[in-house]
Order: sequence, then C-alpha cells, then structure tokens
Amino acid sequence: MKIASPKPWLLALLILFMLPALLNGCLRREVEVAPSENTSISANTSIVEDAVSANTSITDNISIIEDAGSANTSITDNISIIEDVSLEEAYALIVDNLSNPDFVIIDIRTPEEYAGGHIEDAINMDFYAEDFDEKLDELDRDKTYLIYCQSGNRSGKARDLMEAMGFQEVYNLIGGIARWERTNLPTVK
Repeated sequence: MKIASPKPWLLALLILFMLPALLNGCLRREVEVAPSENTSISANTSIVEDAVSANTSITDNISIIEDAGSANTSITDNISIIEDVSLEEAYALIVDNLSNPDFVIIDIRTPEEYAGGHIEDAINMDFYAEDFDEKLDELDRDKTYLIYCQSGNRSGKARDLMEAMGFQEVYNLIGGIARWERTNLPTVK
C-alpha cells in the first residue's frame, strides 16, 4: 500500500495560517540571557507583540533585544493589569492579600452609601466628589487596587480613569456591592 505524500500547497497553506500562532507561543516563552555587567533585562511583551502584529521580521526584533542586552540598557516590565473580576475572583484577591500592605480596596460610592455597609478594610473615595481625580492622583500607582461601587458603573469609569493615569494593577468588581450582598458575602458598617 502506497501512502500519498501531502501536497506542497497544502503544507504551505497550513504553515501560513499556523505561523502567527506558533510565533506568538514561541516568543512568549521566557528566555534566559546572560547579560553583561550593569544590564537589567525583564519581560516587555509589547515589543514582541508589536513586532508580530506589525509583520516585522523576527530577525529585526531579535537584534533589538540583543542590542539592548549588550549595550548596558535596561528594559523594564511595563505590563499593567486592568480588568473586571467576578465575585469569586474578587473574594480570592481579598483572601490572598489579607496581610499585603500593597493591596487596597476602594469603595467609590458616596459616604452615605459607604456608611450603609462596605467590604471590610475598604477605604471610601467618593466618585462624585469634585476632588476625586486629585485623590486618585495621590495614590501609589504600583499598588494593587480592587475597586467597586453599587453596581459596577462608577467603578468601571474609575477603572478606565486609573488606567489612563498609569496605574499598574486595578481590578473592578463586576456587579458592585449589590451583587456582593446578594450572595451574602460579608460587609461591615
């Protein structure tokens, strides 16, 4: 029995469609580099993602990385996490960060709403206050924030504002405190 060999055009078509996925997977893997003295290299996925999405040749981007490693250049990690989270994810974040001073829960409802019940250890920053933007600006952008409001509307807007202000890690509770309370998760007054 003779086994038919694959058609060359079919192989070329498969490679053409699979190449971006393969490159994306390969380029995201960590690479150990032995940098010269006074060189700091850490992940910067945006360079790789831009290179792949801009149809730039891989060799061009490899040379950029090699040049950075050999020229006593520091490539820093500029990855930020700004996302909506479910009740379960928010609760897990709180539990995982109970003793973490760099984890802050912000209730952005009015002081009256906050007084009616809030997540334990949450600080109150009224979204409707005239100085809300200034208060956000005073916060440490490198800390991790879980934000919520009554339903998720105000906190969604605050999430976008915090992203624009350069915060690195912000989580917005989907459904807000209303959903939190409907599932009988604890609040304090």
